[in-house]
Amino acid sequence: MRWLVSWLFSAVLFAGCGADSSDNTGGLSLQLELANGVEIDEVSYSITGNGMAPMAGTINTGAPGSTASVEIYGLEAAENYKVEMTAVSTDGETSCSGSARFDVAVGISTEVMVILNCKPNEQYGGVRVNGKLNFCADLIKVIVSPLQTSVGNQIDVFAKAADLEGDEIEYLWTGTGGSFA
Repeated sequence: MRWLVSWLFSAVLFAGCGADSSDNTGGLSLQLELANGVEIDEVSYSITGNGMAPMAGTINTGAPGSTASVEIYGLEAAENYKVEMTAVSTDGETSCSGSARFDVAVGISTEVMVILNCKPNEQYGGVRVNGKLNFCADLIKVIVSPLQTSVGNQIDVFAKAADLEGDEIEYLWTGTGGSFA
């Protein structure tokens, strides 16, 4: 009896192997793993390779327990396909992307694991500082004449400076009282 059950099980198992495999297509099954704590409601995918028109779609992951996975059947059997997946967190603060290469065999769904690398949006900027050396002007001559006078009279002020680089020199005078003309 045991022998008969084994024989029947084997016959049923091998009966499925006799199917016509003239169909030249295979399939793809994807699963996506995201970092803990990142809430994502949609994941976009794109499949390219082997001369086919790019195939793209969106996976709704907003419902509790849903997974970022898709199965596509009907891809030509070939090597070096590429799947790319992208996602943005619901708060817009985290972006994720990942890709993987895969081959498709006739009659088989190839399982591909895509690990998305997630990173927060940029939070910082930078500054580039370029310094320029400048030689300060030299005060060559100063003349104040007379040093003291009575109210209403004039004091002559003269200054001369030179700049090695030829920069424009500006003269400014200040005093504790009176005015400069």
